[in-house]
Amino acid sequence: MLRIALAAVGACIVALMLRQIKSEFAIFVPLCAGIIVAACCIARIETIVQLLERLQKLTEIKSEYISILLKMAGIAYIAEITSGICKDCGYNAIAGQVEMFGKLSVIAAGMPVIMALVDSIERCLAL
Repeated sequence: MLRIALAAVGACIVALMLRQIKSEFAIFVPLCAGIIVAACCIARIETIVQLLERLQKLTEIKSEYISILLKMAGIAYIAEITSGICKDCGYNAIAGQVEMFGKLSVIAAGMPVIMALVDSIERCLAL
């Protein structure tokens, strides 16, 4: 985490310095930094997936639910990064729309879990 934090701060400093010299190129620095951070996250995501698979085997949770959980986390992560890049570029309206679409996408991705919960409650109440 420390390396990522230092790289992010370094990218911000470079972007600020570059903005004074060639402002049109300063946009690419946070974009590249975001790509580097995302690439570093892949190893962490692998570990999380392996742990979730172990948890699924131990608790007999349906694999579809684990998949949905990972999709929801991925959607949130992508929306956050995209929104941040849009804000860095000065496009706050687009950033807000990306955030709203991300939230709606998380809700849509989670609907099968919500429906399964409702079905379980319905079965419990029928007994």
